Amino acid sequence: MRRQRHSYVNMDLATQMNWRVIKSCIQFGTFALLAVACQQQSTGHSAATSPQKPNATPSRLSFFPSWSPDGSQIAFVSDRDENWEIYVMNADGSGLSRLTRNTVRDSNPDWSPDGSHIFFYSDLLDNREVYVIEIDGGAPENLTNHPSRDGVLAVSPNGSKVAWYTERDGNGEIYVMLATGTGPLNVTNHKARDRWPAWSPDGTRLLFSSDRDRHQGTDIYVMRANGNDVLRLTSMDGDNYDPEWSPDGTKIVFTSATSERSEIFIMDADGSKVVNLTMGRSDELEPTWSPDGSKITFVRVTDNVWRIYTMSPDGSSIAPNPSPL
Repeated sequence: MRRQRHSYVNMDLATQMNWRVIKSCIQFGTFALLAVACQQQSTGHSAATSPQKPNATPSRLSFFPSWSPDGSQIAFVSDRDENWEIYVMNADGSGLSRLTRNTVRDSNPDWSPDGSHIFFYSDLLDNREVYVIEIDGGAPENLTNHPSRDGVLAVSPNGSKVAWYTERDGNGEIYVMLATGTGPLNVTNHKARDRWPAWSPDGTRLLFSSDRDRHQGTDIYVMRANGNDVLRLTSMDGDNYDPEWSPDGTKIVFTSATSERSEIFIMDADGSKVVNLTMGRSDELEPTWSPDGSKITFVRVTDNVWRIYTMSPDGSSIAPNPSPL
């Protein structure tokens, strides 16, 4: 599946698929799996024998939004050029530019604190690895260089470290390395699958999602950055994942997905006062805070389009980001 390329995700079918399947593809970075599943459901054949969408197909997917440290720009992933690439635009939707130019899927952009680089994962070299690239473009640098699959990542607030999901120990673990790619350390070290790391604003703790206490579904946990003092924060049905601290460290937003729908919740940093922000309007996921904490950017799936939206931290003032489709 990792080698499957250029498969178009048929969103008419994807929005009818069980949300657990779609969510799992997003969680684990197996976007090729989602494309294959949609094509198989539509034709009964594998993606290898299914016709490809023409290159003129307009963008149907814009996701993984990531604010620049100064709040002036947003990096995101889109299939607008038929291949999943990383783009950067101004916060008002103007000034769109394409950052990566690869023949494979690039995803999960995250900025360095000084705004000079973007970290991301890619299927370059026929293996999913963590890379870094200058904001002005150029050749990406492979930071993980490992035969296992690596995935969702987060850069520490001071830019010195990167936490990321990897399967190098046979299951999913959270590792932390220096931003240069050296000194990888397994900080979860658990037989369960752990993923979706997110740094606290002061860099001392990590949020992550895990199925360690569940037969089905996942919950959100917090631990010290070295892996000590693990604490479970959620006990909700479905899969709870993709957490992110507010800039002041008092709140956490996250995605909660059941077989019916994916929605965005907010809670206090200790796991209390859980509130549904989107209330079943449609399928929403991938929340992220603006640097000043005044907005939450997220992805909404509606009318067969995955589009970036913003809302206030109380769930009001939901509006599409003016990004070009």
